[in-house]
Amino acid sequence: MSAGADDLRDHVVVVVVNFNGLHDTIECLQSLAMHCDPRQFSVVLIDNASSAPIDELRALTFPFELDVRTNAFNEGFAAACNTGIRGAVANRSRYVLLLNNDTVVVDDVISALKGVLDADACLGIVGAVNYYHSLPAEVWCAGVRADFAADRFDSVKSFDRTGNKAVRVDWVPGSSLMARTELLQEIGLLDEKYFVYWEEVDLCLRARRNGSEVAFAEGTRILHKVGRSSPNALKEYLRTRNKLYFYRKNLVIAQFFRASLRVVAKALLRSIYNVMVFRPRLAVAYLVGIVDFLQGRMGSQRVEFFLKR
Repeated sequence: MSAGADDLRDHVVVVVVNFNGLHDTIECLQSLAMHCDPRQFSVVLIDNASSAPIDELRALTFPFELDVRTNAFNEGFAAACNTGIRGAVANRSRYVLLLNNDTVVVDDVISALKGVLDADACLGIVGAVNYYHSLPAEVWCAGVRADFAADRFDSVKSFDRTGNKAVRVDWVPGSSLMARTELLQEIGLLDEKYFVYWEEVDLCLRARRNGSEVAFAEGTRILHKVGRSSPNALKEYLRTRNKLYFYRKNLVIAQFFRASLRVVAKALLRSIYNVMVFRPRLAVAYLVGIVDFLQGRMGSQRVEFFLKR
């Protein structure tokens, strides 16, 4: 860790990104105001060039400091989060929390996650357990253990929901990810080539390769409105393209070919299936994801095409 770690403020910067989800964003901020200690955190909210104005948000007051920034165009989740992370670094804050705007906190998750990191210097990243907003008793994702070379993943579902342990995993979802700012200065910020999806997997892998552990906190709980952030075709395009990019970036050649063949095979089968059930847009999304990866088209390319219904 950096030499100036002892000089950092005992403070958390919460980064929230809004893109055409003002109602969800306001509900998220109101839940933070209701359940979290405002002395411990501030919020940086980045609006990613939403089509509707966010004047309603600006008119509201909250017990915590809120810094609202508006982008001229949709930079993507990774780039927008990086804006907030840089603010946390400049602010000398010890921790930064990436929090999806379509989540609702139900207790003081900021204090809980901060306490886990405070108690264990080996941890660099910790996440909260995500439960479905529509099914609050059902876990959506706590953390994932992975065999990347085999393109195989195990989402952890069995743990003590009332416990206070930090459970080690390979990655935690970026919907509620708290990291040490000093760690992010060492390993770099989110890779903006992803635009959205798989950027947190990449970040967690870099953290572990740097010697920091990644975990989720058992007793924490946020409610996640899973699936609201983008149309299905866009999701499948980005996930296909980005997974291939992640493997090329992080695996040795033999592992990359093994994993990428599995990704391509699955994508082709899903494309064929979607043609058969008359969902041509989804069928195209898988194919274009493969082609764009091969041609090096990353970032925001194609996003507007798939956003158009």
